[in-house]
Amino acid sequence: MGTLYNGINEYNDFNRFPNLDGIEYKMINELLYSKSKYAENIWKLLYYATPDALMQDNLTLEQKASLICVENDTQETGKRVFITPYINDAWTEQTAHIHIYVDALHSPNHIVSNVHVCIETIVHAKTGTILSDVNEADANPNDSDVNGVPIVLRKNRATVLLKNVLALFNGMNLDGIGQLQFNQSIDPYCVSTQYLWNSRAYYGHTTRMVIKMSGASTTPNRGF
Repeated sequence: MGTLYNGINEYNDFNRFPNLDGIEYKMINELLYSKSKYAENIWKLLYYATPDALMQDNLTLEQKASLICVENDTQETGKRVFITPYINDAWTEQTAHIHIYVDALHSPNHIVSNVHVCIETIVHAKTGTILSDVNEADANPNDSDVNGVPIVLRKNRATVLLKNVLALFNGMNLDGIGQLQFNQSIDPYCVSTQYLWNSRAYYGHTTRMVIKMSGASTTPNRGF
């Protein structure tokens, strides 16, 4: 009596969330080192503010790393990837950026919790319309008609950024933590909503994903 699974006692053990504080940077690390088209597109949309961003060269690892904010600097320093919410109303830089952070927790019991992860994908309104990559070799065939004639000639930078973020992170296994999902059958929190920032100068999406987490022990003396 009193045992749930793997030796966890339902009366004496409680979730200690040992890996909660590693989620944001593990996601950024996956983005940094992924060789998928989705990851490469995300970096191009962040780095190139021009309409032909998708047709530009992929960034080098050094260029990507230089866009990650690693200090408590809220100034316009050229950084594009953050582990904190977007709270700087003074920004005027005409570019795109991503903010990844733990937003909330929902605990149906004391052993397993749903960790809510928020991803803010934000673009400046003056960079919103970009050229489609319909003529590229690896373009989406649905961007052309049945005869191969291009139809989708322009795209919304915010929508393209959202698509690539979802494609990259949905189902991603964060080593030692668990699987990140955009799945309302697990948690109704999983939604993506458009927002406006800085007096409508910036717009984009706030996307909420979930990851199940458990790290139960009898006392808080065991953990990290």
